Amino acid sequence: MLEFTDQLTKTLKWKLMLIQFAHQASLSSKTNRYSGYFSRLFQYYQLYREHGFLPDEVIKLNLLDHQGNISDSYVSKSYMTSRQQVLNPPSFQVITEDKALFYSYCMHMNIPVPKLLGFFFKNAPGVQWGKHALAGKAEWADFFENHCPEEFVIKASLGVYGDGIYFVDKTLKFSGEKLFNTLNSHPKFNSFVVQHCLKNHPGIMQINPKRGLQTFRVITYIDSKNNVKIIRAYFKPIVGSNRVDNHKSGLTGNLLCSIDLSTGKLKQPILLTSDGPVHISQHPDTGAVLEGALVPLWDEMSEIAKATALKFLPLRSIGWDIAVTTDGIQIIEGNSRWDPLKFGDFGKNNSIFID
Repeated sequence: MLEFTDQLTKTLKWKLMLIQFAHQASLSSKTNRYSGYFSRLFQYYQLYREHGFLPDEVIKLNLLDHQGNISDSYVSKSYMTSRQQVLNPPSFQVITEDKALFYSYCMHMNIPVPKLLGFFFKNAPGVQWGKHALAGKAEWADFFENHCPEEFVIKASLGVYGDGIYFVDKTLKFSGEKLFNTLNSHPKFNSFVVQHCLKNHPGIMQINPKRGLQTFRVITYIDSKNNVKIIRAYFKPIVGSNRVDNHKSGLTGNLLCSIDLSTGKLKQPILLTSDGPVHISQHPDTGAVLEGALVPLWDEMSEIAKATALKFLPLRSIGWDIAVTTDGIQIIEGNSRWDPLKFGDFGKNNSIFID
């Protein structure tokens, strides 16, 4: 009964979204208001029926005005998820989606990841990595104040899209007890990973000089014969004073910049706007032209991504967040449920959906 109720709720929510977006689109239409409304409603329905796109995806990708074959350009989240359920066994996906498990596994497999400091569990004992358990406010306060570096980062184990991240700078006003209280009373997350902060490689700073760590999404695919290849990669340049490079469907203002896999050079960046993805020629802050810039250590990054992918079988397609840092190549995250791409050149006709 509960499952039926949840499904009914989702169905009603989808219908309300459909009507709302069709109404908004019809108001901007040059045709008769009412005929425009029903025309847009039918377009939304077709895009959902044929491709699985929900109304908010249609708006974010500007699919109502798309020219060409959508199946060559974009794939819906629902279609992507259904395929990922086949490529990546659901019972095994936890190893990438839970950061505490992910980093523990990577350390065991000698995969380069940021240095671990500890695991914090809400209302339960945690651990100082490689040493001993930590329990209670006093022990955690002592750990934060006396056993962590001046700068470190705390990430929610199950956080996504940059949610649940804390950057700690002990040179500023700092209290280990206050940090303990913040984590232990968090309204959303129950476990956290404590790590060293990483700094961008000088080559990254030449491309886009920002304090926040700027990573590369490198998507690997292992075919039925266990051949691994990189199917897409892109850089995530930060805009403004953001500390994280996630774009949150355009809400942060950060950019996405596809990479030519054969040369390791950046292509023209895109900015996600309310009118869909828009190509821009220059970085909004610096005015720098990103297109044509060579990604530092691209060949090494590619080899590490492919080698790491094989260590995560039976997961066959993972979106890796990889940083080029002053300490070399570091795997920041693995995503077995990576999001559909926004560049307009990766649809459900791609080989990973038909292999």
